[in-house]
Order: sequence, then C-alpha cells, then structure tokens
Amino acid sequence: MEKHKQRSHRTRKIKSPQPEFWRRNSLEIAVVVLILAGIYLLVEKTDVSENILHFLKIIIIFLARIFSSIASFLQKWIEDTEASDIVGYILILTAVFLLGYRTRTNLLKNYRNTRSYPKCESGLSRIHRKFRHKIIGFLFRIRVKNYRFLGSNCSWQGIQITTL
Repeated sequence: MEKHKQRSHRTRKIKSPQPEFWRRNSLEIAVVVLILAGIYLLVEKTDVSENILHFLKIIIIFLARIFSSIASFLQKWIEDTEASDIVGYILILTAVFLLGYRTRTNLLKNYRNTRSYPKCESGLSRIHRKFRHKIIGFLFRIRVKNYRFLGSNCSWQGIQITTL
C-alpha cells in the first residue's frame, strides 16, 4: 500500500514583475522625476516657497482645530462628570478587566495542547489562522495557532493557544 503525501494548502504567490522592475530601476526613476521637477520649476514662474508656506499653514490650522475641538470636548466632559460617575467608570472598567482576565486564563487552560488527538494517528499540519483568531490573539495578548490533522479518515481542526 502506498502512502500518499498530502500537499500543503499553502499556495505559492505568483510574483508580479512590477516589484522587480521598481527594485531594479528605483534610482533611475527617482532621477527622472527630479529632473522633470527641476525643469518644471525653471520654466514655470511660480513662487514655490509661498505655495509651501500656504500649504503648511492650512495643515497647521486644520490640526489646531482638531486639537481644540478634542480639548473642548474633554473639558466639557470633565466639568459635567461627578465623583460618583468617576467611581462608576472605575467599577465598570475593573469588571471588564476581570472578565477579560478570566477569559484569557480559560483560553490558555482549555486550548493549551493540540498536539495529540486520539482519533487520528496522522500527522499534524499548521494552517492559516482565521481573522477571528487574530482578533482574539490581539485582544487577550495570546498566540493562537491553527492546526489540522492530515489523514484520509480524519478531518479534525483545532487551535493551540500559548502566551506571547
């Protein structure tokens, strides 16, 4: 009986020629762009410094308005907040932190070892994580690895969770 080696589900990305082109010719492209910009500035009668200053002024005014609106919102929120509200916020944040901590410890305890699955005697292979595994890993500061067992009679998939 021949044993078949199952192909990995990882697909090989086809390299497009464009990044190779940019990598090989980036200096030449930059030189051409600089020469064209220099010729434009010599031919066109514009005051570049005035345009740059005007652009920077617009950006600074825009950022100042954003920070001013954030500061006024925070000031109004602080003025309207009572001491009991602050205690309520602290209690709610503590409860959320404790629930997150409990969830993290349960995840670490329940998904600690995926290396052995009693119904399969076939090999173990890592597969790509799902988006929800990435979100869980980010939120709870854990490492989530997704596995599946290779074999004709077994199609089990599972995750292993470890600390960072």
